[in-house]
Amino acid sequence: MAHNMINIYKTNKLLEMNKILNQSLKLEEILHNVIVAAKELIDVSDVLLIYLYDNVENKLKFAKGEGVNQEKLKKVAFSPGESITGKVFIEKKPKLFTSEQEIDDYMGNMTEENYRHYYEGVKRRKIKSMFCVPIINKDRCLGVVAVNNYNQNGVFTKEDMQVIEVVAGQSAIAIDNAHVYSHLKEKNRLLKQSITIHNRFYQLIIEGRGIKKVISMLERMISSTAEFYTDVNLEDAANAFPIRRGDDILGALLLERPFQSFSEMDQIAIEQASLSIAL
Repeated sequence: MAHNMINIYKTNKLLEMNKILNQSLKLEEILHNVIVAAKELIDVSDVLLIYLYDNVENKLKFAKGEGVNQEKLKKVAFSPGESITGKVFIEKKPKLFTSEQEIDDYMGNMTEENYRHYYEGVKRRKIKSMFCVPIINKDRCLGVVAVNNYNQNGVFTKEDMQVIEVVAGQSAIAIDNAHVYSHLKEKNRLLKQSITIHNRFYQLIIEGRGIKKVISMLERMISSTAEFYTDVNLEDAANAFPIRRGDDILGALLLERPFQSFSEMDQIAIEQASLSIAL
């Protein structure tokens, strides 16, 4: 009877969790809710960790945790296949560890730098029991959830792992939605900034302020030097950004460093400055 009551509680909690996750588009809020729910569902856990995959850097980075030094763990960046986190990410399968030796073997290829930050992050404790589950949506692994215990061996069960699998599955959809929402917000912000920048450069041109004023404004915007040349050999100048009018090249902006090394916002400013000069 008691076992049935526990199962009913967990089922209700998972249903409640699903509703809560679907109500938010803020990643931080979603991760917080996952940690809270997991802590309530697995009461013998000492530490809960969520790592999310950064596809730009090809690293798994600490995103949220309970019972840890979060500032230390933010310095950890696992490669796919590195340590427990990286292996579960690659394999896309949950893993329940049955011994300390097995845990040590899986963590054996962790880099020295990551181990130093990780060890400080978990407050210099050695894992006795743990399991790790992938966060998967549409066959894409977005990250992993790790659940640790530092006091007892073999304290977790397959049922515990299955419960967190459900939570991870629910969170995967919410995390994906949050990423899409954040991306759209950023694109909208960049579009508004682009229009504002265009208008500022265009205003200089229609006022007859000249190319020098355009260059001066550009340098302030990108916090870097830029010069206008009409006779630059684009093939030889890696830092040259061409100024085009239709199919014709009118010259180039000679930048302090390659165009691709500038931030997205700075790249927009450089492009708008070149369009203004082309007028």
